[in-house]
Amino acid sequence: MNKLKSFFLESKNIKFFYFLFSVLILAGSFWVGFTQDYPQYIDQWKGVIAGFSPYQDANGNFQMFWYGPLHNVFAFFYYVHPNLPRITFMSFWLLSSYIIYKEYLKNYRNFNYKIGISLLIITLLNPYVFKMFYFGGNDILLGGFLFFAFYYYHKNRFLLAALLFVLSFTYKIYPVIFFPFLVINTIRITDIKSLNYKKIFNFPFLKWLFIFLIASLCLQYVVFGKFGLMSYYHVTDRNATSSALFYFLTKVLELKIPNILSIIVGFLGLTVIFFSFVFGKINRYSAMIIALLILFITSRVFYFSYEISLLLLLPFIKLLFHKKKNTISFKYFYISLIIIALITFISEHLFHFKLRNYKGFIYLIPNLILISILLKNPFFTKKIV
Repeated sequence: MNKLKSFFLESKNIKFFYFLFSVLILAGSFWVGFTQDYPQYIDQWKGVIAGFSPYQDANGNFQMFWYGPLHNVFAFFYYVHPNLPRITFMSFWLLSSYIIYKEYLKNYRNFNYKIGISLLIITLLNPYVFKMFYFGGNDILLGGFLFFAFYYYHKNRFLLAALLFVLSFTYKIYPVIFFPFLVINTIRITDIKSLNYKKIFNFPFLKWLFIFLIASLCLQYVVFGKFGLMSYYHVTDRNATSSALFYFLTKVLELKIPNILSIIVGFLGLTVIFFSFVFGKINRYSAMIIALLILFITSRVFYFSYEISLLLLLPFIKLLFHKKKNTISFKYFYISLIIIALITFISEHLFHFKLRNYKGFIYLIPNLILISILLKNPFFTKKIV
């Protein structure tokens, strides 16, 4: 038992474990077929390689493409080998997971092997991670991007942070909700009265965010024309997916809810949590996690795999605000994830009962649990920037 405990506390052992785990899972991916969305990715990449624009149909008219320009870059990865994009997606996740573990070892004297095992389960042995890797989902790449964006932002390396946030945004649009929380700091009345904009705004980050955003939009316009930019506007036109709460309410409960209502409710929720942060009622990082959850709950387009990024961001939140007497515990959130995975597996694979139309309600449960945990956090009694 002592050898087991010491294994999780030695940096060289963890480095070897992550290296071995990475080699095995990435090598094994060559024997795993492509399924779910990945074959669709391949068709899109083949079109890009052939010189077709994903934002135009055969007649040259605008057609909606649900991924940003960064997705098209992986066409060149696919050209080298069809499995290379999937390997790249997972590699960012593995590297992010290792950095979290390394940060824990470096910062906490009371680190113990139970924490080590918990981190491995959350970041590597989690069934949702394996599912995303098996399906080749690009959200696992976004999880890695967003982790490093937060990581470098916390270390005041704003150029790298802004670049990674913009890269995330140019793949999928939902990371844009983080931007207001990053460019504005907690506001105090004295700062408003004295017009102390240097304290209100994070100008070093805002500068690089603006530069990279303008550069990415200009580049997208040069390569794809106006149709590439139109996709950002029309992304809200998508019909509700079966995993969304909106789908459950309208299709299963048959409630007459207009599409615009989901946008209004989501916007109001995001506004409340933003001003709660601005006026010092909640810390920056936790506010952004809650904002992401609000977006996922109210969005008509939602798959639980989108929350793959939370599985890295949440341990990082704990890393930032860990105190001996005020430890943030996310165990109920992770327990609910595991329970949902078991219920889904048992019902669909053993009893062959499809939960497709009920997923929006089922996935609401861990989201509400997590919001409740974050809102009850004792750190919210302090003004943390």
